[in-house]
Amino acid sequence: MDGAILQGRDIYYNNSKIYYTDLNVIVEACKINTSQYNWLITQYECNYYPTEELENKRHDYIWLTGKDFNELIQNETLQFIWGIIIAFPLTTSLEDVLKNQLPTYKTEKYFPSLSIIEIISEDSSFVKVFSNQKDFIQNFRDSIPEARNI
Repeated sequence: MDGAILQGRDIYYNNSKIYYTDLNVIVEACKINTSQYNWLITQYECNYYPTEELENKRHDYIWLTGKDFNELIQNETLQFIWGIIIAFPLTTSLEDVLKNQLPTYKTEKYFPSLSIIEIISEDSSFVKVFSNQKDFIQNFRDSIPEARNI
């Protein structure tokens, strides 16, 4: 898997200062069509929880369709302070994913054989992005020049 990390104070995307805990910015910078994937979010903490389901499952995991994921991240004020966010092909079911141990921060890359992209936000300090699809990582680096290789 190829990867990039984003950390620092002055991060810019489209000539605007951004918060790299804003998942919508990260996904947009990678040029990911969210509707083409299912999404697992685990070990997350947000600045607030726009849905009861998101708040209730924050100590476990949440599985979202691409449509639901897109609606969630389009909320301009939602930021993932902590979170492991992983995209899977639509052909990958939650049952397939749960055959493996859920990811934790102790593991660097979580589902390299199943996942399309893995986004890790840790304590608002940095965001790591990993993908088998090199174009997602290259798009991320091209869109946010402060992103570095890892």
